Amino acid sequence: TALSPGSLFTILGQTNSVGGEQTAGSGNLPTTLGGVMVSINGKPAPLLYVGPNQINGQVPYETATTGAIAQVIANGISAAQVPFVVSPVAPKLFIGQGNICIAQNEDGTLNSASNPVRAGHYVGAYLIGLGAVNPSVATGAPARPVPLSMPPGPVSASLGGRSLSPTYLGLIPGYVGVGEVDLLVPSDMTGGLLSFAVTVGNATSNTCQIAVGK
Repeated sequence: TALSPGSLFTILGQTNSVGGEQTAGSGNLPTTLGGVMVSINGKPAPLLYVGPNQINGQVPYETATTGAIAQVIANGISAAQVPFVVSPVAPKLFIGQGNICIAQNEDGTLNSASNPVRAGHYVGAYLIGLGAVNPSVATGAPARPVPLSMPPGPVSASLGGRSLSPTYLGLIPGYVGVGEVDLLVPSDMTGGLLSFAVTVGNATSNTCQIAVGK
Protein backbone atom coordinates (compact mmCIF):
# COMPACT_ATOMS: atom_id res chain seq x y z
CA THR A 1 0.00 0.00 0.00
CA ALA A 2 3.02 2.30 0.28
CA LEU A 3 6.71 2.59 -0.51
CA SER A 4 9.42 4.11 1.65
CA PRO A 5 12.40 6.26 0.68
CA GLY A 6 15.18 3.92 -0.42
CA SER A 7 12.78 1.06 -1.16
CA LEU A 8 12.88 -0.91 -4.38
CA PHE A 9 9.90 -0.68 -6.73
CA THR A 10 8.52 -2.47 -9.77
CA ILE A 11 6.54 -0.82 -12.55
CA LEU A 12 4.58 -3.12 -14.85
CA GLY A 13 3.35 -2.09 -18.27
CA GLN A 14 3.99 -2.34 -21.99
CA THR A 15 6.04 -0.22 -24.34
CA ASN A 16 7.41 -0.44 -27.84
CA SER A 17 10.08 2.11 -26.93
CA VAL A 18 12.37 -0.43 -25.24
CA GLY A 19 14.34 -3.07 -27.08
CA GLY A 20 15.81 -5.99 -25.18
CA GLU A 21 16.26 -6.41 -21.46
CA GLN A 22 18.84 -4.27 -19.68
CA THR A 23 20.29 -5.00 -16.22
CA ALA A 24 22.48 -2.61 -14.24
CA GLY A 25 25.97 -3.74 -13.38
CA SER A 26 27.58 -3.76 -9.95
CA GLY A 27 28.25 -0.56 -8.04
CA ASN A 28 26.13 2.57 -8.09
CA LEU A 29 22.93 2.24 -10.13
CA PRO A 30 22.42 4.37 -13.24
CA THR A 31 19.41 6.66 -13.62
CA THR A 32 19.08 5.87 -17.33
CA LEU A 33 19.07 2.28 -18.57
CA GLY A 34 18.24 1.14 -22.08
CA GLY A 35 17.03 4.62 -22.95
CA VAL A 36 14.56 4.57 -20.03
CA MET A 37 14.33 6.98 -17.11
CA VAL A 38 11.87 7.05 -14.20
CA SER A 39 11.30 10.35 -12.45
CA ILE A 40 9.87 10.46 -8.93
CA ASN A 41 8.77 13.94 -7.93
CA GLY A 42 10.97 15.17 -10.78
CA LYS A 43 14.11 13.39 -9.51
CA PRO A 44 15.62 10.54 -11.58
CA ALA A 45 15.34 7.19 -9.82
CA PRO A 46 18.20 4.65 -9.88
CA LEU A 47 17.33 1.66 -12.08
CA LEU A 48 18.20 -2.02 -11.65
CA TYR A 49 16.35 -3.55 -14.61
CA VAL A 50 14.48 -2.40 -17.71
CA GLY A 51 12.49 -4.56 -20.11
CA PRO A 52 9.54 -4.10 -22.47
CA ASN A 53 7.07 -5.06 -19.72
CA GLN A 54 8.78 -4.24 -16.43
CA ILE A 55 11.05 -1.70 -14.74
CA ASN A 56 12.77 -2.21 -11.37
CA GLY A 57 14.35 0.68 -9.49
CA GLN A 58 14.84 2.46 -6.19
CA VAL A 59 12.79 5.27 -4.67
CA PRO A 60 15.30 8.09 -3.99
CA TYR A 61 16.04 8.56 -0.30
CA GLU A 62 15.28 12.26 -0.79
CA THR A 63 11.61 11.56 -1.61
CA ALA A 64 9.26 13.33 0.82
CA THR A 65 7.15 11.06 3.04
CA THR A 66 3.81 12.41 1.90
CA GLY A 67 2.94 11.56 -1.65
CA ALA A 68 4.85 11.12 -4.88
CA ILE A 69 4.37 11.10 -8.62
CA ALA A 70 6.23 8.62 -10.80
CA GLN A 71 6.61 8.93 -14.55
CA VAL A 72 8.37 6.69 -17.05
CA ILE A 73 10.18 8.31 -19.98
CA ALA A 74 11.21 5.68 -22.54
CA ASN A 75 13.45 6.98 -25.32
CA GLY A 76 11.82 10.39 -25.17
CA ILE A 77 8.23 9.09 -24.90
CA SER A 78 6.52 9.95 -21.59
CA ALA A 79 3.98 7.64 -19.98
CA ALA A 80 1.13 8.80 -17.76
CA GLN A 81 1.99 10.12 -14.30
CA VAL A 82 1.32 7.62 -11.50
CA PRO A 83 0.71 8.79 -7.92
CA PHE A 84 1.73 6.60 -4.98
CA VAL A 85 1.99 6.83 -1.21
CA VAL A 86 5.35 7.30 0.52
CA SER A 87 5.69 6.32 4.19
CA PRO A 88 8.75 6.73 6.44
CA VAL A 89 9.00 2.92 6.59
CA ALA A 90 7.09 0.28 4.63
CA PRO A 91 8.64 -3.16 5.29
CA LYS A 92 7.84 -5.83 2.70
CA LEU A 93 9.12 -9.39 2.99
CA PHE A 94 10.01 -11.21 -0.22
CA ILE A 95 7.85 -14.29 -0.77
CA GLY A 96 7.99 -17.31 -3.06
CA GLN A 97 5.55 -20.02 -4.03
CA GLY A 98 2.99 -20.99 -1.43
CA ASN A 99 3.59 -17.77 0.54
CA ILE A 100 6.92 -19.11 1.81
CA CYS A 101 9.33 -16.35 2.84
CA ILE A 102 12.47 -16.02 0.74
CA ALA A 103 14.79 -17.03 3.56
CA GLN A 104 18.05 -18.87 4.13
CA ASN A 105 18.73 -21.43 6.80
CA GLU A 106 21.86 -21.26 8.93
CA ASP A 107 23.76 -23.44 6.43
CA GLY A 108 22.96 -21.05 3.55
CA THR A 109 20.34 -23.27 1.91
CA LEU A 110 16.90 -21.98 0.93
CA ASN A 111 14.23 -22.46 3.59
CA SER A 112 11.31 -24.60 2.43
CA ALA A 113 8.80 -27.12 3.72
CA SER A 114 11.21 -29.90 2.70
CA ASN A 115 14.23 -28.04 4.08
CA PRO A 116 13.18 -26.36 7.34
CA VAL A 117 15.37 -24.45 9.72
CA ARG A 118 15.95 -26.46 12.87
CA ALA A 119 14.72 -25.06 16.17
CA GLY A 120 17.67 -23.59 18.04
CA HIS A 121 19.33 -22.37 14.82
CA TYR A 122 19.40 -19.13 12.84
CA VAL A 123 17.36 -18.14 9.80
CA GLY A 124 17.53 -14.98 7.68
CA ALA A 125 14.74 -13.51 5.54
CA TYR A 126 14.89 -10.72 2.96
CA LEU A 127 12.87 -7.52 2.76
CA ILE A 128 12.67 -3.96 1.44
CA GLY A 129 11.15 -0.74 2.75
CA LEU A 130 13.41 0.04 5.70
CA GLY A 131 13.31 3.79 5.02
CA ALA A 132 16.09 6.05 6.26
CA VAL A 133 18.95 4.11 7.82
CA ASN A 134 21.85 4.96 10.10
CA PRO A 135 24.48 5.48 8.86
CA SER A 136 22.84 6.80 5.74
CA VAL A 137 23.46 5.38 2.27
CA ALA A 138 23.43 7.50 -0.87
CA THR A 139 20.58 6.97 -3.32
CA GLY A 140 21.56 4.28 -5.83
CA ALA A 141 24.61 3.18 -3.85
CA PRO A 142 25.20 -0.29 -2.37
CA ALA A 143 25.15 -0.55 1.42
CA ARG A 144 28.56 -0.62 3.08
CA PRO A 145 29.82 -3.55 5.19
CA VAL A 146 31.32 -1.29 7.89
CA PRO A 147 29.47 0.13 9.62
CA LEU A 148 26.21 -1.70 8.92
CA SER A 149 23.21 0.48 8.08
CA MET A 150 20.09 -0.13 10.15
CA PRO A 151 16.78 1.69 10.70
CA PRO A 152 17.01 3.96 13.75
CA GLY A 153 13.64 3.00 15.24
CA PRO A 154 12.69 -0.11 17.22
CA VAL A 155 12.45 -3.42 15.35
CA SER A 156 10.80 -6.71 16.25
CA ALA A 157 9.68 -9.95 14.66
CA SER A 158 6.87 -12.43 15.11
CA LEU A 159 7.27 -16.14 14.35
CA GLY A 160 4.42 -18.54 14.95
CA GLY A 161 2.68 -15.93 17.08
CA ARG A 162 5.72 -15.50 19.33
CA SER A 163 7.42 -12.09 19.60
CA LEU A 164 11.17 -12.29 18.99
CA SER A 165 14.05 -9.81 18.88
CA PRO A 166 15.99 -10.04 15.60
CA THR A 167 19.73 -10.52 15.93
CA TYR A 168 20.05 -8.21 12.89
CA LEU A 169 17.68 -6.12 10.81
CA GLY A 170 19.29 -3.80 8.29
CA LEU A 171 20.63 -3.39 4.77
CA ILE A 172 22.72 -6.10 3.14
CA PRO A 173 26.24 -4.90 2.31
CA GLY A 174 26.87 -4.73 -1.43
CA TYR A 175 23.19 -4.50 -2.37
CA VAL A 176 21.02 -1.49 -3.15
CA GLY A 177 17.87 -1.16 -1.05
CA VAL A 178 17.66 -4.80 0.07
CA GLY A 179 17.49 -5.66 3.76
CA GLU A 180 17.87 -8.80 5.83
CA VAL A 181 16.32 -9.85 9.11
CA ASP A 182 18.13 -12.57 11.09
CA LEU A 183 16.77 -14.33 14.12
CA LEU A 184 17.47 -17.30 16.35
CA VAL A 185 14.59 -19.77 16.28
CA PRO A 186 13.87 -20.75 19.91
CA SER A 187 14.80 -24.34 20.71
CA ASP A 188 11.30 -25.01 22.04
CA MET A 189 9.55 -23.62 18.95
CA THR A 190 6.83 -25.84 17.52
CA GLY A 191 7.68 -27.22 14.09
CA GLY A 192 5.74 -26.61 10.89
CA LEU A 193 5.03 -23.73 8.54
CA LEU A 194 4.94 -20.75 10.89
CA SER A 195 3.69 -17.26 10.10
CA PHE A 196 6.43 -14.65 10.09
CA ALA A 197 6.33 -10.83 10.05
CA VAL A 198 8.54 -7.96 11.10
CA THR A 199 7.81 -4.54 12.54
CA VAL A 200 10.03 -1.54 11.83
CA GLY A 201 9.13 1.55 13.81
CA ASN A 202 5.33 1.57 13.80
CA ALA A 203 4.91 -0.31 10.48
CA THR A 204 4.35 -4.06 10.23
CA SER A 205 5.25 -6.03 7.12
CA ASN A 206 3.23 -8.52 5.16
CA THR A 207 3.10 -12.06 6.56
CA CYS A 208 4.75 -15.09 5.00
CA GLN A 209 5.76 -18.51 6.30
CA ILE A 210 9.03 -19.96 7.52
CA ALA A 211 9.43 -23.73 7.77
CA VAL A 212 10.69 -24.88 11.18
CA GLY A 213 11.70 -28.43 12.06
CA LYS A 214 12.72 -30.11 15.29
